[in-house]
Amino acid sequence: MNRITLIGHTGHSAVSRATENGGMVTFSLAVSERRRNEQGEWENSRTDWFDCVLYTATKEGASTLGASIKSGTRLAVTGKMQSREYEKDGIKRQAWSVRVDELEFLQSKDKDETGTDGQTAAPAAAQAVAEGEGNEKSDMPF
Repeated sequence: MNRITLIGHTGHSAVSRATENGGMVTFSLAVSERRRNEQGEWENSRTDWFDCVLYTATKEGASTLGASIKSGTRLAVTGKMQSREYEKDGIKRQAWSVRVDELEFLQSKDKDETGTDGQTAAPAAAQAVAEGEGNEKSDMPF
């Protein structure tokens, strides 16, 4: 079974593009491993970066979702690891990415003075994309 679940923060704002069959959103996700130090306080011991790609049923869905994912957005993603081969400077290389099947916006620990993390519109955007807003292909996951 090829399944991966990650919780982390985006490293930059997402990029959305139109494809032949709808749209796609790409972003990088930083996942930090935490442990307690000698004083008993939590600290990050290591951070791994994952390139993520999410396909949508419509280009509008990709645009809406892409606009909701800003630098530092806390997300939970579930998907599959995928590899692709490419050539650079005459050398064959392999790159890995996560093909996202499920995406959830998580509330940040750092809240602003209104008690929200400034991302209240993000879940609504994800829901609209998931329902295939304005698209006949409502059986698509995004």
